[in-house]
Amino acid sequence: QMGEYTGGSSARFASIDGPGDLTRLGSPYGYGWYRAVIKSGAAKRVRAMFPESADRLHLWGDGHALGAVGYAAAEDVSLALKRTTTLVVLAENLGRLAGGSGMGEAKGLYGPVWGTTPIKLPKPKIVAGEPIDLLAFKSPLWEVREGDTSEPDRLTWVVAHRRKTGLIVRIDPLPARAVLIVNEKPVRFIGRSGTTRLVLDQDQLSRGNNTIQLSFLSEGLDIDIDALAKAASGALHLHEASADIGAKAEWAFAKWEAPAPSAFAAATKAAMSSTTGPTWWRASFRTKDRETPLLLELPGMAKGQIYINGRHLGRYWLTGPAGWQPAQDRWYVPAPWLREDGDNELVLFDEEGGNPSKCRLVLDDRPSPIRA
Repeated sequence: QMGEYTGGSSARFASIDGPGDLTRLGSPYGYGWYRAVIKSGAAKRVRAMFPESADRLHLWGDGHALGAVGYAAAEDVSLALKRTTTLVVLAENLGRLAGGSGMGEAKGLYGPVWGTTPIKLPKPKIVAGEPIDLLAFKSPLWEVREGDTSEPDRLTWVVAHRRKTGLIVRIDPLPARAVLIVNEKPVRFIGRSGTTRLVLDQDQLSRGNNTIQLSFLSEGLDIDIDALAKAASGALHLHEASADIGAKAEWAFAKWEAPAPSAFAAATKAAMSSTTGPTWWRASFRTKDRETPLLLELPGMAKGQIYINGRHLGRYWLTGPAGWQPAQDRWYVPAPWLREDGDNELVLFDEEGGNPSKCRLVLDDRPSPIRA
């Protein structure tokens, strides 16, 4: 278990200026640990949001698990602030885009932690406007040619906002690509890469009514704006960015890496069944059969990473929200990775702890479906 990390006491935390992209912090793959020691004038509870983050954040407040936000997780967490609160974040990079306008995206926690208040939105209307010259706004864009524009009809919300605060915008996946327009200025091209999150600062907003619009791309086809509007009407979500909780915090970062072999201790079945929180597990095995495919099965585990003899075999995600269906439940272990003589090492990292007591290696002796 990793209590010294989740509690923020590990000596591996090193001071940083503030939140930052995982790659910039030397962790382009996997995970990274952030720690913020937050000072508050008075005890209070806030709804904390992390709009400038990717892809998933596990959160702890003073060593107590708060939950997860991001992909296939919650949108915010309830954070109890005392005069001094230690917030720890385990940020996961689920991978990067291989195409489209969103390539080169940041990962980890790379922006403020906001205390927020939800804003109730009116029903949107369809309002005509000037088409947006797409490449004049942003270039390059995937599958966009010179002269391409957005459609003139815009899905439009009018939002009253009179405070000197920013707005946190979340846009769920849309039925078509679009341009986000705020007070007649295009601010974001929305592609096909999933949920979009951004923060509108005070300079982009008016004291009073603000117009937020989605101008869709026709993609060279006749589009039904009414059908698009109906499908996208519930996609926009707004929160007031009431306070930058971590603005004056003391920030630190620690790389996510496997412990040394000497750090592992024998685990009893009772310990395996009661472990919670991020945990590294290590086991050894021998095999002399290098002809029959070897498969790894992980019943009892939740979500994490697999290593064989120091090589990354893959990730697993076996538990999730209601109705979650794992993408796979068996992993092929390449024979060239195995040692013919001596022990082989299996290392698992599980974000939720898991119970490895029923994990097993099996020989797949089924006939090959391929015939020479």
